Amino acid sequence: MDRIKLKTLAKEQIKGNILFLFLCMFLIVVVVFGVSVLVPIFGAIAVNVITPALSIGLLSVYFGLSRGVKPGVEGLFSAMPIFLKALFLQIVTAIFVVLWTMLLIVPGIIKGISYMFAPYLLAENHDIGVMEAIDQSKKLTNGHKMELFVLTLSFFPWMLLISVTFGIAAVYVIPYMQMTLVNAFNELKGEPQVIPAAKTEEEADYDWSREN
Repeated sequence: MDRIKLKTLAKEQIKGNILFLFLCMFLIVVVVFGVSVLVPIFGAIAVNVITPALSIGLLSVYFGLSRGVKPGVEGLFSAMPIFLKALFLQIVTAIFVVLWTMLLIVPGIIKGISYMFAPYLLAENHDIGVMEAIDQSKKLTNGHKMELFVLTLSFFPWMLLISVTFGIAAVYVIPYMQMTLVNAFNELKGEPQVIPAAKTEEEADYDWSREN
């Protein structure tokens, strides 16, 4: 896994889309805040229920960029029909990681990496089961955990930049990091990494079929 290649590609993919991706993240914050305020009694519960689905919806936006599809804000809400499955996936993976971490820190980190692509798999296929997504993530990351750990760790200086800029740098860093991880996921699945940019989803589907 070539980290430089993945990160260079990510920079190209998010170029011209930084503002849109920031607006997507901001919209999620607005929705979460709005729900928590407008529904004072059950707002906190509702926020925890819908946030995993919104996160998976955001992943679908990045998947579109990785395939040359012009992003649309509607992708953010694409996973709402499976919000309970998204929530269950988050709960199950969190429990597994915590249990492994209770044994030792290192096994917890290893398992965290093993499960990291489960939401990505659910974003690609809403029909997949929670345990199936976890199992497929374990298979994808098998033999690549150290590479993925180093790839994630390589963003540590960027995380520091977010801190020293009081969060302003997150406008660029978060999309850059997320796009890189999507590229890593695509590479592990054996999918083409460089796809010509398309103006419409139909054009992107046409180019995608030619790549395959």
